[in-house]
Amino acid sequence: KKKNFNVNRSVIPTSRTKYNRMGILKYLEPFLRIVPEVEPPDKRVPFKVKLAWTAITLVVFLVCCQIPLYGIRPSDHADPLYWIR
Repeated sequence: KKKNFNVNRSVIPTSRTKYNRMGILKYLEPFLRIVPEVEPPDKRVPFKVKLAWTAITLVVFLVCCQIPLYGIRPSDHADPLYWIR
């Protein structure tokens, strides 16, 4: 007989992940009660739909990047964050 050694490692708690997750969740539990939950979809969302929404979001983001903010005056000074953007 061949033994199955494919073990789902995500269910095996290691000392590091077990205590870090529980510690964080313990402190965040009061805040997590007021955070709204999102229900999972009733059916699987097709890849083409995901791709379409991603493209729409990207276009909106790129358009919004080109709109100047109201009340911010452009300056002649060098932008220190120019190379980061």
